[in-house]
Amino acid sequence: MNSKISTAFDILCAEFFYPRVKQFDFNPLGIKPQKENLVIRTISIENTLEQMRYFIVKMIDDPDFHEATMKIIKYAKGRCELANNEVEKEQVFFIYEFYKKFYEWMIHSIQYVHDAINNEHVRNPLLTLFYGGADCDDFVTTYCSGNACAAAMYGIKGSAFRVILAGNDNSPSHVFTQVLIGGAWVSVDITNPKEPFGWMPPFKNYWIGFTSDDLYSNKKLKMKKIKF
Repeated sequence: MNSKISTAFDILCAEFFYPRVKQFDFNPLGIKPQKENLVIRTISIENTLEQMRYFIVKMIDDPDFHEATMKIIKYAKGRCELANNEVEKEQVFFIYEFYKKFYEWMIHSIQYVHDAINNEHVRNPLLTLFYGGADCDDFVTTYCSGNACAAAMYGIKGSAFRVILAGNDNSPSHVFTQVLIGGAWVSVDITNPKEPFGWMPPFKNYWIGFTSDDLYSNKKLKMKKIKF
């Protein structure tokens, strides 16, 4: 790959930009970040997408992230029992309820923080949950990791997501998520807490970065333009 695992100095620089640090005791999920692959520096949009996918796949099999997802799911007010219900209406309701509650949890628990100037990183979702800070690609990586992890744990049928890139020029400057609910794609942008669940950020151009169907594909990811 054309990226590299950051050195201790890189990680220290990245952590400097988090608004909450260890002395504030912000760690409601009891997260214990791994010592390896905490932060990956990227050098291109395609490379950023590859590393986002890498972390999502990694979290699906990570026991610490499973535990964190379980705790977040409890925030969904007991609606998780609907995951095993075969009634399609209730299945759709569970998916909507989980997506929305996971969104609300992240809105209230994680603040938007820029990467260092000219130093783009993608962070391990466990690190994002631990420090409570993320930029747009970290929000998407963490949210999609929770999506994929919950789908695997509960066997949720019809669960799907896609990563959407957006920009006003020929190159994207933002990324957000869309999730499939009842056959319709619903936008999830956690970087703007003032907007409701389902709000789509207004840009001139949009691209699909990758979808949940691409997680285990060996093909290189390429942006595909899409119109809404």
